[in-house]
Amino acid sequence: MSSPSPLEAISSIPSPSELDLAAAWRSYFDNHGDRFDSEYERERLENHKLGLFHNQTRLHAVKYRWGAAAAAAAGVTQQESTAAEPGPQVSTSKNIASPEQIRKLRSELKPKEILFIVIQQRYSWDKLPITESMLWELLSTFSVFPGFFDMLHLFGEKISDIEEDFVVFHRHIARGCAGPESLEILHNYKYPAVRPDYQSPDKQTWVLRKIGLYSRYRPADQTTTWVLLLPGKGRFMDRIETALQKHLSADRAHDMEIRLSLLRTAGMEWNAYMNFLEIEFKELDQKVFLWRPDVKHPLEKEPDAMLEMPDTQRIQRFKVKLHDLELSLDLNDANLQALKRSLLEFRNDAGDGYMTAEQWMKYDRELFEIHDQIMQHKTRVKHLIRCVEGLFSLVCTLIPYMFARRENVMMLQLSEKGTQYAKSMKIITVLCMAFLPASLVAAIFGMGVFTNPAIGVGKLLGLFFAVTSGLCVMTYASWLLWDRRRTKHARKADVETVVVEELEDQGFPSKEKTP
Repeated sequence: MSSPSPLEAISSIPSPSELDLAAAWRSYFDNHGDRFDSEYERERLENHKLGLFHNQTRLHAVKYRWGAAAAAAAGVTQQESTAAEPGPQVSTSKNIASPEQIRKLRSELKPKEILFIVIQQRYSWDKLPITESMLWELLSTFSVFPGFFDMLHLFGEKISDIEEDFVVFHRHIARGCAGPESLEILHNYKYPAVRPDYQSPDKQTWVLRKIGLYSRYRPADQTTTWVLLLPGKGRFMDRIETALQKHLSADRAHDMEIRLSLLRTAGMEWNAYMNFLEIEFKELDQKVFLWRPDVKHPLEKEPDAMLEMPDTQRIQRFKVKLHDLELSLDLNDANLQALKRSLLEFRNDAGDGYMTAEQWMKYDRELFEIHDQIMQHKTRVKHLIRCVEGLFSLVCTLIPYMFARRENVMMLQLSEKGTQYAKSMKIITVLCMAFLPASLVAAIFGMGVFTNPAIGVGKLLGLFFAVTSGLCVMTYASWLLWDRRRTKHARKADVETVVVEELEDQGFPSKEKTP
C-alpha cells in the first residue's frame, strides 16, 4: 500500500489553523525542490498577494450527482429514482465563507459526484473573492498540487496587462501500486468578451479575458473536483449546467464533456470578435485610401478625413492588438495539445475504466475541431497583420508628404504676401519718383540763382513746371526702358533654360559638359 502524499497528509489534518496550513505547504515546497522553487514561490506570492486576496470570502459551489448517489441523497430507492425525471440532481451552496463549509463540502463528496468550486471576480482585474487563509484551507482540503500558484498569478488586481500572455499548463498523476490514484490538470484559456466602454457608457468594447480551469479526478470513487477562476459575469456555469442536464443516463458525465463545454463556451465569441476587428480595419483602410489632396485649391481648408499623426499611432496600436491576439490563439492551441497528451497518458495508465476507445475517438475528434477553429482564427489574424503592415507603410509614406505639402502651402501663402508687399512698395516708389523731380527743381530754385527782378513770378512758375515735367517724363521713360529690357532678358534666359533641359533629356550634352 502506498504512503499518502504530502498533500493528502495536509488534507487529513483535523481543523487545521492558518499557521499549520502555511507550515505544511512550506514543508511540501521544501520536500519537492526538484519541481518547485520554494523560496521563489513564497516571494512571488508575497509580492502578489496584496492585489490577489479580498478581506472576505465569497465562493460558490455546485454539486452534481447521478444514479444511485442521487437516489441516496434524495432518500428514495433506485427504482423510484429511475421512474423520476432523468438527469442529475444539483445542489448549490452560495456565499461559502468559512473553513467549516469547505471541509463539509469535502466530507460530503460521494462517489461519482462532481463538485464545482467557483472563484469569480467582479471584473477581469479585480481581486479574487477569497482571503489568504481561506485559500490555504481550500488548497489543502482538496489536495490541490502547488502548480495551482502559477495560474493564480494570472489573476488578481492589476493596473496593466502584466503576467497575461503566457501558457500555464500543469498535469500531475499520482501513481500508486494498483495504478493511478488521481489526475490533476490545470490550465488557462483566453477568450474575447464584450463589456461596456468606461469612457462612453452607451457603447461597448471588446476585451480579451482568461479563465483558469483546475480538475482533480480520483479513479477510486470516480469523483471530480473542479476549481474555476472566472473573471466578471460569464455564462460558463449556465453552459455547464445545460450540458450536464442533457446527460440523462444513470452514469456520471465524463470530465471531458465538462471541459469541452467550457472550451466551447470560451470560443463562442471568436467569430464575432474577428468580424469586429475586420470592420475596424476597413475603417482605417478607407480613411487612408480615400484621402486625396486638393491640387486645384491647395490653400483651402483640408477635409475632415485628413490623416493625422494619431492615425499612425492608432494603426500601430491595432497591429500590437493583433499580435497579442495571435499569441492568445497560440496559447490556447498549446494548452489543447498538452491536454490531449496528458489525457492519452492517463488513459494508458488507467485503461478503459477512465475512458473507452470510443470515448477517446469522440473527444479527440472534438478537440481537433476546436484546434481547427483556432487555426482558422489564426489565419484571419495573420491576414489582418499583413494588411495592417501594408497600411502602416502607406501611412508612413503619406504623412511626410502631407507635412511637406502643408509646408509648401505655407510658403506659397508667404510668397503671396511678399508679392502683395512688393506691389505696395512699387506704388510707393512710383509716387516718390513723381515727386522727386519737383523736389529737385524746387531745391535748385531756392538756391537764389534766379533772383533777376525782371523775371516775374508767373514766368518762374512756368519755368518750374516745365523743368519738373521734363524731368518726370525723362525719369519715367528711363525706368520703363530699363524694366522692359530686364523683363526681356529674363524671358530669354527662361527660354534658353527650357531648351537646354529638353536637349539634355534627348541626350545632347550641355555647354558646360562640352569639351
